[in-house]
Amino acid sequence: MMEAQQVEPEVVIEAQAEAASEGPSEKQIAQENSGELAWATLILALFVILAFIAITLMVLLGLLPIAVGVFFNTILIYWAFTPLHEASHGNIAGRHKRWRWLETAVGWATGIMLLVPFPAFREIHLQHHSFTNNPEKDPDFSARGPSFRAAFKGIASVPLHYFRTMKEHADAGRPGAARNLRLGYLFELLPLAIAFAPFPVGPIRRVALMWSLSSICAFILLATVFDWLPHHPHQARGRYVDTRATLFPGSGWLLLGQDVHIIHHLYPRIPFYRYKRVFNEIRAGIEGKGVKVEQWGFAEAISKIFGTPESAAAA
Repeated sequence: MMEAQQVEPEVVIEAQAEAASEGPSEKQIAQENSGELAWATLILALFVILAFIAITLMVLLGLLPIAVGVFFNTILIYWAFTPLHEASHGNIAGRHKRWRWLETAVGWATGIMLLVPFPAFREIHLQHHSFTNNPEKDPDFSARGPSFRAAFKGIASVPLHYFRTMKEHADAGRPGAARNLRLGYLFELLPLAIAFAPFPVGPIRRVALMWSLSSICAFILLATVFDWLPHHPHQARGRYVDTRATLFPGSGWLLLGQDVHIIHHLYPRIPFYRYKRVFNEIRAGIEGKGVKVEQWGFAEAISKIFGTPESAAAA
């Protein structure tokens, strides 16, 4: 028999010290910041749902003009997207399976606000994660361009690409895809049919018109924040290069954590309110692997996002 190779105690101690100096790995940090019951997301969801109902009732009763309702509900739908997005990744219930029903309920309620059925959104969004920046398979790829203004047409057409993707899935016989496609059409077209019905429908017409306009305005904001801004210029494909961080004063609050959208793509099970903490802990490591981090002043950020193609090209 061969004798077991002896390792000097000094070598073991040195190796242990080296490992300790490296600190927790990127994956360990991600695991430590995921899996909890996301109370912050639940509170946000409850607030936006109740506020949306209140604004909608006020418009229905004629207490608010449609334009004011559109303004407030656009903001509420923009905020509601975060709980919808979190629910699609299982980040509300986390590892607590007994709360999955609540997570699903939040997904449906916030999806209805955006006029998107929850299962259809989840199907489309997970496709985006699987094929980020793939011009043939990424349903968000149309939201590209040298600037927001140049990309506006593509941003506005994103819902059409969503329906195209759902139809492809339905034609391929993917389970649930045909149902999602039918629900998608129902959610999008019913409010428009009521809003522009050629016969009297009462005050519900005001609500349908407000709801449709609010969801359209919110979707344009969301496609800018979730699709164009973090993935611009939509050329690179790969774990550390298909998404970037875009930091400017107040970006965390204004974008609800999506200023470090790269963290979500690297570790989708981390809740949105932990993104910045994780980003700060692993920033040096992921920048070394190719992650692009933009750091702008507020005025510079406005110029790069909403300015000319030349100003955005420098981003």
